[in-house]
Order: sequence, then structure tokens, then C-alpha cells
Amino acid sequence: MLKLNHIQIGKYTQETKAGVFNIETTKDDVIFMDQNIPEFFEIIDKTEIADSLNIPPEIISSDLPIQIVSTELKDIFIPIKNLQNLLDIKPDFEKVTNISRKYRVT
Repeated sequence: MLKLNHIQIGKYTQETKAGVFNIETTKDDVIFMDQNIPEFFEIIDKTEIADSLNIPPEIISSDLPIQIVSTELKDIFIPIKNLQNLLDIKPDFEKVTNISRKYRVT
């Protein structure tokens, strides 16, 4: 929004499902947002996630785990190797929904 001039440099608040957070934008196009300290939960099998995203498991980075992380709401963090791989993902939303329910994540 800053780069599109929808907001200016300054301090804002953002209301989210996890609460209201302070945000600050700077002249260097840097954006700071208050967050709760993350909690790390279970690690999920790569093949299960790859199947739900219709991707080969090889495009998921092996440097980091696929893990449930929460700063208030639990999400599954999936390390994709590069931006093009990320843009090429065509998820199976029914499978994604089932995984979300299984692991109780948003």
C-alpha cells in the first residue's frame, strides 16, 4: 500500500483476527508490525502438503521444516524454494481445507 501511495510514512494500527497491532512505515519502504512472540508446534510431512498444493515435493525447501507456527492464530509455514515456484502453485482447496481441519490451523 505504501509503494502504491495508498498510505504515507507514519504510524498506523491494523485490526486482525489476532487483535489490534501497531504498524510503522518508514522512508526506506520498511514496514514494522508488532507481533506476539511465535510459538512453534508440530512439523508436517512434506508429501502431505505437496499433494494438497499440487506441487512436486522437490520445490519445498529442505533447509527448513514445514511447521505449524502461531503468533496468535496457528498457520502452516511452508518453505518454497523460490518465488516462481510459489507463483506456480495451484492448490486443491478441498485438500487444503482438510489439512487445515486436521491440524486445527487457519
